[in-house]
Amino acid sequence: METPANMVQMTTKADFAAMYETCVNELYRFALYYLGSPEEAEDAVQETALEAFRSRHTLREKAKFKAWIFAILAAKCKRSVKGLILKRSLASLAAQEGAPDGDLLKAVEIREAVAGLSPEERLIILLAAQGFKGAEIASILAKPEGTVRSKRSRALEKLKGLINS
Repeated sequence: METPANMVQMTTKADFAAMYETCVNELYRFALYYLGSPEEAEDAVQETALEAFRSRHTLREKAKFKAWIFAILAAKCKRSVKGLILKRSLASLAAQEGAPDGDLLKAVEIREAVAGLSPEERLIILLAAQGFKGAEIASILAKPEGTVRSKRSRALEKLKGLINS
């Protein structure tokens, strides 16, 4: 029996590497905003890559790779954030090269606002910011789609209030 092309199991290292390469920057950005620390974000992404690589045989549809690996990262970040004090400082952001002062201040303001959200709100907003639709976020979080949409809406309003205050 022939398997449709999008249902082929990923079995090769090359397949995994190619698909991982397409989203590694997004994974890092997500982890950075979620955890608030470049070092913690790098660790989370590396641990996610290792776990995903080891369990790549469980991925049934290559088209769902991005959602699958983000689900692994989200779980890692949730575990990491327990007990992790989010550090926000202008000095750590200033270490990033080439950011104009206005952009730097805006980045600080946004990171502070995101840090003010609950872990679940942060997760939903960051997944949405990565381009995931409500149904995909619901699948990643194993929650009803309507629940995710309402939580996303409330979190966006809260975020606006935190940024404008």
